[in-house]
Amino acid sequence: MTLLAQASDDQNLVWQLQSQWPWSPWFTVVFVVVVVMGVAYLYARESSPAGPAYRALLAVLRLTTFALVLLMLSELLLAATRNGLPRLIVLVDHSASMGLEQPADSADGSGRSRLEAARDLLVNNDAELLRKLQDQYHLEVVAVADGSMQLDGDSPEQLAEQLLDLNTEGPTAAYSRLGDGVMSVVDSPGGVPPAGVILATDGRTTAGRSLDEAAAHARQRGVPVYTIGYGTKSTPPNLQIGNLLADRKAFVGDLVAINVRLEARGIDEESAMVRVRDTATGEVTAEQMVDIAGSPFTKRLQLIVQPKRKGQATYEVNVEAIADERDTTDNTLQHTIEVTDDQVRVLLAAGYPSYEFRYLKNLLERDSSFVLHSYLQEADVDYVQQDATAIAQLPMEVDGLDDTDVVVLMDLNPRLLPPRWWQNVERHVVDQGGGLVLVAGPRYFPWQYASTPAIGTLSPVEGQSAGRVGGVYDPGFRLVLTPLASGNAAMQLGQTAQESLSIWQGLPPFYWYVAGEVKPAARVLATHPSARATDGNLVPLVASQFVGSGRVVYHGVDSTWRWRYRVGEVFFARYWGQMLRRLARSKLLDEGEQAELLVERDQYDLGQPVRLLLRANGKTIAEQGELELLLSAPGQASRRVTLRPSRASPDLLQATLTNLAPGKYRATVASSEQAGVFDPVEFSVVAPPDELADITMNQSGLENLSSSTYGKFYTAQNAQAIVDDLPKGQKVPLEVLPPLEIWNQWWILAAITACLTTEWILRKRQAML
Repeated sequence: MTLLAQASDDQNLVWQLQSQWPWSPWFTVVFVVVVVMGVAYLYARESSPAGPAYRALLAVLRLTTFALVLLMLSELLLAATRNGLPRLIVLVDHSASMGLEQPADSADGSGRSRLEAARDLLVNNDAELLRKLQDQYHLEVVAVADGSMQLDGDSPEQLAEQLLDLNTEGPTAAYSRLGDGVMSVVDSPGGVPPAGVILATDGRTTAGRSLDEAAAHARQRGVPVYTIGYGTKSTPPNLQIGNLLADRKAFVGDLVAINVRLEARGIDEESAMVRVRDTATGEVTAEQMVDIAGSPFTKRLQLIVQPKRKGQATYEVNVEAIADERDTTDNTLQHTIEVTDDQVRVLLAAGYPSYEFRYLKNLLERDSSFVLHSYLQEADVDYVQQDATAIAQLPMEVDGLDDTDVVVLMDLNPRLLPPRWWQNVERHVVDQGGGLVLVAGPRYFPWQYASTPAIGTLSPVEGQSAGRVGGVYDPGFRLVLTPLASGNAAMQLGQTAQESLSIWQGLPPFYWYVAGEVKPAARVLATHPSARATDGNLVPLVASQFVGSGRVVYHGVDSTWRWRYRVGEVFFARYWGQMLRRLARSKLLDEGEQAELLVERDQYDLGQPVRLLLRANGKTIAEQGELELLLSAPGQASRRVTLRPSRASPDLLQATLTNLAPGKYRATVASSEQAGVFDPVEFSVVAPPDELADITMNQSGLENLSSSTYGKFYTAQNAQAIVDDLPKGQKVPLEVLPPLEIWNQWWILAAITACLTTEWILRKRQAML
């Protein structure tokens, strides 16, 4: 019950009686009536010489005692509440990004900074907007950047003067803690939340809690947030090179494919030049012009380099910065290749002297990067004496192939070879990481190999699905490369991917092939243009697969020598040289190495995709196709990440992670069986250290903050309308004063004692019981 209101200009004090009376009103009335009537009846019937007035006084004393006891039981309080105009908080962002210029088409015009535009909204026309707000609210203005600072001043003039002193310089402007700023003013002192919050900012939060966290907190407190966004909505132009995939080891003269991803933002139509430069010599070894259409733009690029000297070769991939590009730190990536001139030891074995055997043998004899041993089943008696590379018989000892890196088998007759030879071949691939090339032919392979388990295990193609014996004759066809071939360095015949594709399309045709079905674990690199195998897929003519530690390549054609027509050995030699060196990698270059888990960087900015790469080095881990990792970070729940084969390189498994929260992460294998295969990798995700890393207005974040809290979003053009949209400034309780406990006062107990004592004395004087 309101007893008294003390009024002032903007505040008033309201007093109220409050009680904790436990009884219902009707029972209380009945009880009081019964007590009054009972006391009146008893004293009216009192047999005493005391007159009516004397007895009435005694009845009053008795009823007063009852009333004081009931007062104590009611726990009566006298409470006071201070009412006044609701608080309105104006947050002004003065971080470094607010020092950037407003866009030219802004209502404020070009030449003004974002902070100046926000400040002028409040202080122009003799601080008109501040005056309107102060008429309806108790106004507080807070500057927010790396921390929050309330501006001193009670009048609009004083607040305007403080606002004019704000700037975007100094250490306090290095970060934007907008989320922290909103949450701090929502949790206002006294427990009374403000009627609303106005936030003038570009919306970029680079430290502290996010705008989403602030939105949830303000909504829980019932505080609407009205946001005014400043800055450009369009994404600033930026080019970025990322996701670099390339071999880390190669032979001198190899064509090495460097695969990168080019990303473009804020660019409508532009051409960008991507170059690869040898850091030692400064020579541009590869370049590609990319036409960018639309934003965002993403394109996978493949640039071919050819290391020409032994040692460590470092290549720098760079995309030229375009006009108005502010951040060029992500325009460049480097990659180092260990280049060796070790000779590749090749065993070339054929059933008969086909053209494929003759031309490949002559090629490898002349190439000093190879050490060749050849074996021919159908050879003259004096063939071994006449040919320096020829051997009389294949090595049958268990360690007979230990000194061989790659074995090339061309349509051998399996009936002329004992089982231990095929066991040696299997050991060479599976255990020692050696390479194997299986070249089909019209006589034996693959039809005569049904009883040779080793080849059945090693071959990427099912031998029983090869169709009729003798193969298929065709009027003429050219190999069609699959997408996997574009990332396989052995299949690169030109200096660029486009040039390589053009060369493949112009090579002389083939007229014979074997129609087989590829195994599930194999990777098809080239197919017949139209013929299909029994499984319905295009006939695989070049396929590869990992088996154990090594790699096997299958050729469903036996006439690559035709590529020599009119051009000599240039493409024939390039293909076979690269393919054999590629197959020798596991044994010659990667021998003794374990699988290696990699990340592109040790540290990533918040929101930047993180790519985990597993370099398998031809081990069985790559043959499995997938691998599951466990990703953990302090204070966060662990998650499982699946690595899958990369289309750019069959030796790599990869996964891309997005939306990782800031923290230090550790990735390790999830399976206990493979716990020792590779070492864990660690990386960090941090908030962008640079306040100017993203100069666009975070309009989506500001709109979400306003809509989530039932506020409204404004731009610089319509910000004046905010006064009409704010809730009316009616007086609200600001402070509850400590209550006065009437029931617990000493004088009540003294009055009860006095009433009882007085009644007792008066009754004794009249000799009343």
